[in-house]
Amino acid sequence: MLKCVGCGYCCWEMPCSLAMELHGPIRKCPELFWDGKKYRCKVIDLRRERGLVNEFCCQPSNKWRLNVKQRKEVKNNV
Repeated sequence: MLKCVGCGYCCWEMPCSLAMELHGPIRKCPELFWDGKKYRCKVIDLRRERGLVNEFCCQPSNKWRLNVKQRKEVKNNV
C-alpha cells in the first residue's frame, strides 16, 4: 500500500464506508478539506481505527497522485 500524498482522489471519487455511513450516498466527502498544500480528512482518526486509510492511493485509476493540487470541480479525473 502506498503512503497517502493528500491528492484527494479517494475522498472525492470513492468515499470510504465511514463517509457513506456519516453522509449517505455522496461523491465528494464533506470531511475532505484543502489545507493549502494537500487534502486532509477531518475524521482521519476514525478512518484509521476502521482501517480505511489509503484505500485507493495505489489504484491504477488514481491519476491525481502525481499532481496534488486543489480542485474546484472534477471532469474526467483531470
